[in-house]
Amino acid sequence: SIATTMEQATGKRFSVEEVEEKLIENLLKNYTMEEYCARLGYMGKDCILLVGDEEKRVKLLSVESDGALWVEHNGKREKYYSAEVSLRF
Repeated sequence: SIATTMEQATGKRFSVEEVEEKLIENLLKNYTMEEYCARLGYMGKDCILLVGDEEKRVKLLSVESDGALWVEHNGKREKYYSAEVSLRF
């Protein structure tokens, strides 16, 4: 990965106060699960799901409010919890 600044990435200067205000505003916002999932850039993508020592090629489908991850594996929907799995893209 390459380190950069917000100014380099956007061409715009930001004040610390402006960034702090926007960060707090977003942290306090109550997103619906639909909004949350829409913001996750990897939904609908293929990846490798690690479950213990087993690797599965899956498509990420959705996340539930309790943190459950739904994937498609070999044409079937499967549900996992974060403590059980790791993802590789």
